[in-house]
Amino acid sequence: SAEDLPFDRSSFGTVLSFDVFEHIPDSDRHLQEVNRVLKPDGHYIFQTPNKWLNMIFEPIRFTRKFGVRNAFDFLNEHCSLHNYWELEKRLKYNGFEVKYYDIPVVNQYFETKIKTYLGNLGILMLDLLDTFQFFERLPLALRPNFFVQAIKR
Repeated sequence: SAEDLPFDRSSFGTVLSFDVFEHIPDSDRHLQEVNRVLKPDGHYIFQTPNKWLNMIFEPIRFTRKFGVRNAFDFLNEHCSLHNYWELEKRLKYNGFEVKYYDIPVVNQYFETKIKTYLGNLGILMLDLLDTFQFFERLPLALRPNFFVQAIKR
């Protein structure tokens, strides 16, 4: 369980988590556990989707997979979505300094995801946006995903 890590206090210098944080019902409890198992000045490095953009994309994905009646069932899976400021506040509250990283948005995984759920039109729109480096020009707070380094205080 992400809310009850089976490790001794100060066991790790680094804890990694990618595409997990948004699935953890009690994110405060999880962060307290990560803080507990980290050594002093340890790092929690993770990636999680941006709440604002996830609220646009996930209903499309769930509609395509499960039908329009299930468009918002993703909220059962993504029970701990945060925007940039909510995430920063939660991390600081739980004893971390926060640093966000600027990672390019458009990669093979992102293109495959767009093609799967939006088809060739989605790829065409993505190519057009990428021509103008649309995503890379967005402030970090508006990027589809957050790449975070949280340092134990």
